[in-house]
Amino acid sequence: MAWAECQVWVAWATWAWTCKSSNVYLLTIFKKLDLTGTTKILTSVKYAYLIAFFALLSGIFYPFIQGGGLDYTILGIIVLFVGLAGTIMIYKASTTEKRRGFYISIGFGLVAISLFFILQLTGRPIL
Repeated sequence: MAWAECQVWVAWATWAWTCKSSNVYLLTIFKKLDLTGTTKILTSVKYAYLIAFFALLSGIFYPFIQGGGLDYTILGIIVLFVGLAGTIMIYKASTTEKRRGFYISIGFGLVAISLFFILQLTGRPIL
């Protein structure tokens, strides 16, 4: 970040504490800052963080400690991503007017698929 951009950012940060309607000023700052390159980096970091979090959540270290295979851990990560995609679609349906039925049906379908995978992995099949 250049020195002028840092000054603008500090000026906004101190000004935002005293003024409640800082939306216009914030938009002006983001137009001055060129964040197009950093959004790609932040998106990559976001997805890497999600993969690492889901790997830890599904027990990535358990097979190494117990001497088993990684197949259930990988399936656990896939189940978490399918469930996340479903909930994102349901959220998208609540925030948009266009294609609301499409997003709801896809969202609940993905959540149902995730639940089906969970039941299959735990040995309690539905079908």
